[in-house]
Amino acid sequence: MKMNSQRGFTIIELMVTLAVFAVMATVAVPAFVGFVERNRTVSIGNSFLNALTVARSEAIKRNARVAVCGKPAAQAACNATGNWEDGWTVFVDTDRDNTLDAGEQIILVRDGIPGGFTLREPSATYGDVISYQSTGETVQGLAAGIGSQAIFRLCRPDNDTNLSRSINIRATGRAVITETTAACP
Repeated sequence: MKMNSQRGFTIIELMVTLAVFAVMATVAVPAFVGFVERNRTVSIGNSFLNALTVARSEAIKRNARVAVCGKPAAQAACNATGNWEDGWTVFVDTDRDNTLDAGEQIILVRDGIPGGFTLREPSATYGDVISYQSTGETVQGLAAGIGSQAIFRLCRPDNDTNLSRSINIRATGRAVITETTAACP
């Protein structure tokens, strides 16, 4: 006589597996959301830092003034609002007037930052334009004094200062990005 054995899971085994899965999901999902938000913040900060680095290196390479300016969405022109989250443009400022004019070469354009992030400079040392001389130094930084620096704050939509970043531009033109817990503008 041949015995038929049945294969599969009992209902109790399935329920225990689902309970373990639910506990793991409850722990993992918030951590994953935090991971995604941190990466988004770092990516935006690195994009702005990249624009500053490109502007500085192009100014040195071309032996000319190169500027970075805030811009409204879907336009190459600079704005005067100080809201850098609308995007930015890097251009060769041939007439040295800190304004993107017809005929001036655009090097890099970044459209606005998604998701309600803000990117501002609370002290307004640099304002709406950051200009690099052929030496790699910033025009605004030199005017403010050799020890001066501009600090841009990149803040999340929920103003969680634990995930904010500071982009510091020294008078020498070198920019660095750091974590900060300073208040958002």
